[in-house]
Amino acid sequence: MPKAITEHCLSVTFVFERDAAGKPLKFACTALDVSKSANTEKQLKTAVERLDQLSFKNSHEFRGPIATILGLIQLISDDKRDWAHDYNHNIVLHLRKTVKKLDEVIKEFGELTYLDDNKK
Repeated sequence: MPKAITEHCLSVTFVFERDAAGKPLKFACTALDVSKSANTEKQLKTAVERLDQLSFKNSHEFRGPIATILGLIQLISDDKRDWAHDYNHNIVLHLRKTVKKLDEVIKEFGELTYLDDNKK
């Protein structure tokens, strides 16, 4: 039965000792397994990318629908205007559409918070 192959990330350093003429006399080599550090760095990069996506969604995709809802609510609650029934109905339909869009953005926002794709 073949053995499983394990990948490692190594940091390798070579140090040479030379004579007065620059001719190599001896050298030393060290290798350090930095696999855990490399994996942690990869996870941090993924986290930063997701935070950037969250930041964009928060500032653009959340704010747009919320501002629309607030404006539509203001139109409905404005006492000074006598809107026809059909006009109010259209406002409510648009309000419902905007709230559904906001709901989808909120769902996407929640999915972006998972760093481990297996937890979705």
